[in-house]
Amino acid sequence: MSSRRRDNEGSDLGGFFALVGYTQQMLGSAAQFVRCLAPAPPPNQEGWEVVQSFEVETHGQDAKFVSGRLVLTQYKVSVNPDRYPIGPAALEKIAASFQKSEGKCEKLSLEPIERILRSNRPLSSTARPDKYGIKYEQYNPLDARRDVKAYA
Repeated sequence: MSSRRRDNEGSDLGGFFALVGYTQQMLGSAAQFVRCLAPAPPPNQEGWEVVQSFEVETHGQDAKFVSGRLVLTQYKVSVNPDRYPIGPAALEKIAASFQKSEGKCEKLSLEPIERILRSNRPLSSTARPDKYGIKYEQYNPLDARRDVKAYA
């Protein structure tokens, strides 16, 4: 039997779940980018940064932001987030991916490198992203849509 996810009627849903993840990653990256272009900082935000580069799907990450620092971002999105919390094993894989990407980015010589995990999935009770230097941020697709729509 295949390890792909199937619904109750046996249809293959792997492509659907991959597409959902990819579109949410693009939407989240677009929202992250338009926030960089905002005419005024959001409330309670400190200072401004000059954006030198903003790329998606690069160096093994969903988004890469370069200003005076390097920010690598991964999105983990689920159509059923509460059913699939992010646990320690998943965090270890995410951290390994960040580490590999940082090696590819060494030529940029930017400090510090920030690792951001944005997800609509909750962290399990035993997940500790700070152990790997990862900042976890709750991702809300509706907020991302609102931010992109406001810019357009």
